Amino acid sequence: MVKRFRGTPLPPWLYVAGRIGGAVVFASAATFLAVMVGVLGFGVQVIGRTAPATVVTVVLGIACFAALGLAVAALSPTAAFAQAASVSSAVVLAFVSGVFTIGGELPWMSTVGASSPSGPSPRRSGTSSIPSPPAPAGPRLRRPSC
Repeated sequence: MVKRFRGTPLPPWLYVAGRIGGAVVFASAATFLAVMVGVLGFGVQVIGRTAPATVVTVVLGIACFAALGLAVAALSPTAAFAQAASVSSAVVLAFVSGVFTIGGELPWMSTVGASSPSGPSPRRSGTSSIPSPPAPAGPRLRRPSC
């Protein structure tokens, strides 16, 4: 990563901004696609008054994690170490911040999770959509017998 910084004629800040910008564009498109699949395929309703705050939260979260990933890559001695460090820390942060837990978390986990980069994002972005009511019970399709 450091060789790429020094091997380009661009100023380093412009290279870093381009890498973060590319990550923001790609991840924002993937997020938009996932939301559209939820809306069209699963009936998720997006609340209009909270949508702008959700977009800002998602874009800032993507930018922060992209910058954090670049910092880990720049400080890592090898690419394998950078990958292992980033994936393991992301999984630990996801569990501590309450992304994978529903209630029953330890008090220290909520404190640490709220101060981590992944803590506020799920809570803020989760308030912008609500699931649609369940489908009415009707006749179920049965598999034909052979």
